[in-house]
Amino acid sequence: MFDTMKVAREIREARIAQNMTQMNLADAMGVSYQAVSNWERGNSMPDIGKLEELCEILDISLDRLLGVQRQVQNVQKVIDYTSGKTEETLSLEEIRDAVPLMEPEQVQKCVGNAAEETERISLDELMGLAPFAGKGTLKKLAEKVEEVNLDELVGLAPFVDRETLKKLTEKVEKVNLDELVGLAPFADRETLNRLAEKINVDEICPDELCGLAPFVSKDTLENLAGNIKKEKIDLNALQGLASFLGKDKLEELLRRVYGS
Repeated sequence: MFDTMKVAREIREARIAQNMTQMNLADAMGVSYQAVSNWERGNSMPDIGKLEELCEILDISLDRLLGVQRQVQNVQKVIDYTSGKTEETLSLEEIRDAVPLMEPEQVQKCVGNAAEETERISLDELMGLAPFAGKGTLKKLAEKVEEVNLDELVGLAPFVDRETLKKLTEKVEKVNLDELVGLAPFADRETLNRLAEKINVDEICPDELCGLAPFVSKDTLENLAGNIKKEKIDLNALQGLASFLGKDKLEELLRRVYGS
């Protein structure tokens, strides 16, 4: 399980160490400048057939490039800890590298102990552990998350209980309608109604609103629908919303378009 952002940093640092520009590296590799730029931004990974050539040009090992060496070291630390050879508490980053290879009981033990020693955790770190840790452990870790991005929270939602999800949403500052639609199947109505109040009304799209309609209250939906710009209203969108809106609100939207 490779971290594309860490691979990106390794490529950038090694290129700079070789006193090469992105264009120099692109020419040496026989690829476009955009390809190298994407590698260094973590948007894509080099093709597997070019990895050896890339390592030779940058004068680094494949282990260093992909982080394999670090992962192996962290796996060994986990083995020593779970076998009782050491009592040194593992960091969450060390555990995350090894967690796909660990048994559930080992995950709970290691993550639970690390949680006691950790003051803060990012939502991204929590996401890395989510598929392997139990909901109780994730709940404990979630209490130490300070900044929450709704887009990332949508990915975490299937792994946590609704109470934990609700507490995390209290830290969300910016809400996009499409992201809220993605969160809707996992959150309770009260939480969704509260988040809906933070949506930028200038960006409300009727089609996306149709996806949210079954999950929020009628009042919340009608407030959002009332902010749809005239030029965005069409009959297809109104048909999708019709069964969730009151008659008065539906007629109001029709009058806005057709005048009568």
